[in-house]
Amino acid sequence: MILSSITTRKGDTFHVCRASSEDVTSIVKLLRDDPIGAAREPDALKDDISAVQDAFHAIDKDPNQLLLVLRDASSSSTSLYSSPSPSPSPSSSPSSSSSPSQTNSNGDIVDVAGTLQLTFIPGLSRGGMLRAQIEAVRVRADERGTGLGSLFLQKALDECRKRGAGMAQLTTDKRREDAHRFYEKLGFVASHEGMKLPLL
Repeated sequence: MILSSITTRKGDTFHVCRASSEDVTSIVKLLRDDPIGAAREPDALKDDISAVQDAFHAIDKDPNQLLLVLRDASSSSTSLYSSPSPSPSPSSSPSSSSSPSQTNSNGDIVDVAGTLQLTFIPGLSRGGMLRAQIEAVRVRADERGTGLGSLFLQKALDECRKRGAGMAQLTTDKRREDAHRFYEKLGFVASHEGMKLPLL
């Protein structure tokens, strides 16, 4: 499902789409595409990613989750996705498109240029404000520095506003100094100290 479109300063156009199950391999590759990700994410071509596929289906069924991908508008595969439609409310349960994506000779999906996940969190604090948690933001290496990431995140924030979220929040690894500068330019403020505790 195409939610919106963006054009970079190079003049390239991309569609912001709800991810489909066929995108999972490409998303895993994007998650691995830096030293930190390579150390913790499975190799989509060599490893069993059935647990990741299960996670995708759980995300796709959850009305408070939205997994997005950026799709190259010049790819023929974008015509296989439905035309833009109003975004669903957290109370609805939409399903993703199952249309096939364009692949190269190795079977790799070539038109997925970025991804991120939105989680909408209801809570009692701040007068019952709905919050949007942003996770796993990635842009394909050949599109970094083109402004695509900033435009993608702005579209994601627009989606958060449409759903009634009063605040967007995220965590970013302390080692990702470039990411810190990226988010600060977009107006994010390092107002809290994030903490994690492995349970497995």
